[in-house]
Amino acid sequence: METIDKEGLVHHDGLIVCEHASDITLPEKVGGLVQTRNEKYGIIGITLYKVDTVNEGEV
Repeated sequence: METIDKEGLVHHDGLIVCEHASDITLPEKVGGLVQTRNEKYGIIGITLYKVDTVNEGEV
């Protein structure tokens, strides 16, 4: 996800959907991406990230 963020591969209103084991907790923020939702479905976890528009453009 760090590479996706650094390369600017996500449109400002796009989402990244991460599927992972439900016992894994992903970080709230990765670079300029911020977690918007985290759900558990049995042994599967789904975490959504979007571009953090609040901090977008900061130096």
